[in-house]
Amino acid sequence: MPLFCVAYTAPTSTALPGAGAASRRDLDALMPPLPSVTKAFLLACVGVFCLFELFPGLAPWFELWPLSSGFFMPWQLLSYAFLHGSFTHLLFNMLGLWMFGGELERVWGPKRYTQILVASTLSAALVQLLF
Repeated sequence: MPLFCVAYTAPTSTALPGAGAASRRDLDALMPPLPSVTKAFLLACVGVFCLFELFPGLAPWFELWPLSSGFFMPWQLLSYAFLHGSFTHLLFNMLGLWMFGGELERVWGPKRYTQILVASTLSAALVQLLF
């Protein structure tokens, strides 16, 4: 028998192959699950994108329009943050949110993280409207 032959037995549990009982814990240490606010924002963005792909006539109501256009509505100051112009735009924004959002939420906490998301959304809208 060759020196490097090893007997193989099929795994009998849902644990990772070749890992012990702590395998789920080890995986969570490498890649922890998304915190709640980040997950909700990610799902909301994807859901809104799908909704407007199915019903594109609704999008103008939620896009951020200039004040002088006659189409501006107050809720657009927040709603525009969930809109994406293409699948690629959505993909890369959600990739960035997945990569950085969860860690920021874990460091700052869900309340502070939500406050920063809302503050950055509103400040970006105001800069866009003013300039």
